[in-house]
Amino acid sequence: KMRKILVWGKGEPWVKERVRSVSLRRLRTDVLPYRQEKRRETIRVDCLTLEATRLCDEIMDRLARLDRDPEKALERAMDRRGADFEEIAKTRAALAVLKVKAASELLDQFRDAGRPIVLFSAHRAPVEALSTRPKWAQILGGTSAEARAWAVEQFQAGDLEGIAATIGAAGTGIKLTRAADVVFVDRDWSPMLNVQAEDRVAGFGQILQVTVTTLVADHELDRMVERVIRRKTAVAESAGV
Repeated sequence: KMRKILVWGKGEPWVKERVRSVSLRRLRTDVLPYRQEKRRETIRVDCLTLEATRLCDEIMDRLARLDRDPEKALERAMDRRGADFEEIAKTRAALAVLKVKAASELLDQFRDAGRPIVLFSAHRAPVEALSTRPKWAQILGGTSAEARAWAVEQFQAGDLEGIAATIGAAGTGIKLTRAADVVFVDRDWSPMLNVQAEDRVAGFGQILQVTVTTLVADHELDRMVERVIRRKTAVAESAGV
């Protein structure tokens, strides 16, 4: 008989022991005890058009009809990936594009401060737009292995100011530890994919405290998505995943 792993959003104490019995893990805190915890920031972005506001409001109304607590309805939609999820995903893709201007202004600040930066998005359009900046490169799903390796090498050598990448294309397998700053235009539905992307900068070889900044549109829908993703991340970490 299977036992429930999660109770009220928190991994039961026995879960970590079960996971530990079937996996061998080496944590950064084990091999690099001096490593500082990541610093997390959220920046609210006033970027909504009237059409985007209408779409977000409609989804909020729909979620409210599904549950007295819209956030619970959103979390169920994220887990089930049904029709409601598809509508939310389309709206989030539109919000990601609307955040490009604010993201560019933030990147200007990093450039002026002489701080290299890695930018991620769950969507392709913001990456394509922001990677046109001087001394920037992009990593997308269709980027060849050679172009990917060149971008990483140039960035680590100090010849690029930044790299813009989709979470799916550059979330694993590369080291971008020259930067200590990561910006997310938006984040993936999967919390651990986001953490893996962060660790391209916060991985072995990083000696500075890493700051992770997430841009959130100034609407309750986008704020709610961010809260759910953060909560799911905490649940996964509490379960030792």
